[in-house]
Amino acid sequence: MEPTTKLVIGIDIGGTKVARGLVDACGEIHVRSRTPMITAGEASKGLAAVSAAIQALFSALLNDRELKR
Repeated sequence: MEPTTKLVIGIDIGGTKVARGLVDACGEIHVRSRTPMITAGEASKGLAAVSAAIQALFSALLNDRELKR
């Protein structure tokens, strides 16, 4: 992936998991992962799981770019 490739975040918030990915304009998935969804307790815990999932995408992308240098 070129450093100038434009990516969008895709998030699938389900009852049991949060799936996320970084996708380019051609539909190619550059980074993807999933983690369990927090369904017990307050809604803020579920939102925290989604926020952590998004942050993990950026960390994975940065690590990938550093490895390719």
